[in-house]
Amino acid sequence: NALITDQSFWFVTRLPNLKVLIMNNVRNVTGLHLRKMLSLEMLQCNSCYSINDLELLVLIDTSPKLDRLQAVGIATRRLI
Repeated sequence: NALITDQSFWFVTRLPNLKVLIMNNVRNVTGLHLRKMLSLEMLQCNSCYSINDLELLVLIDTSPKLDRLQAVGIATRRLI
């Protein structure tokens, strides 16, 4: 969805009890605000081309409850 941007996605990060987030094909949102989602247990962000692998690594590192992550088609290079 091209209408969703980092600025509008910020409001989603303000949901303190959000556990599951499915945001496939959201192309104009980066991983900037993902690290603030401490209650997140599952994230699905397939074909979210503006989110990079480094931002996902930060999310994994800062989200103690995250146990499921699906991010097909986003990495542009391998970090590890």
